[in-house]
Amino acid sequence: MDKKLASVLVPRKMSWATATRSIRKCKSRIEKIGESRVDTEPTVWGLDVQVWNLLWTGEEAMKKGMPILIKAGFKSVEIL
Repeated sequence: MDKKLASVLVPRKMSWATATRSIRKCKSRIEKIGESRVDTEPTVWGLDVQVWNLLWTGEEAMKKGMPILIKAGFKSVEIL
């Protein structure tokens, strides 16, 4: 997120948890109704394959990458 935009939308520092909350909630809701990565057919949800791939791979990448970023001193989104 652009630093200037982030400062307008969220006047305080934005944590990684806050920045990724919507994608985690979305994935959690999909899983709660019994769907999985295999079941995410574009015609059922109205989303194309690229969006689904971004959801699943983005969530996995953030789960792996956030501890590395935090350890490197990037404790909030604005620092990047």
